[in-house]
Amino acid sequence: MSLQIRSSNNAEVETRLREIVEEPQYREQFESLRLEYERLDEAYESVGLALCRRPDIFPPSPGTDLRRLKIVSYPGIPELCVWFSYDEHVVRLRFIEECENEEPPFEFDQ
Repeated sequence: MSLQIRSSNNAEVETRLREIVEEPQYREQFESLRLEYERLDEAYESVGLALCRRPDIFPPSPGTDLRRLKIVSYPGIPELCVWFSYDEHVVRLRFIEECENEEPPFEFDQ
């Protein structure tokens, strides 16, 4: 999938959008959080496009292939961390949790 964008000089720029894949553990955690926070879908949608386009802008976690996206300042939702990995074609959402730790969950298995 690609997205056509016009730059400031009116030239078309094509940006490749990666597919987003939710791993089973992420989906389970997301559904659990959704029961607690009604606006979780909205909060995720607000950052989803950035993940598709530029996952490299989010900080890596040393020693793993994971990166962390923080969802902050969204009404009715605490600060959340989305842990993910990516390659040229796919962004894999691995975990989502309230941001308490700067490290990925210990049960992460590459």
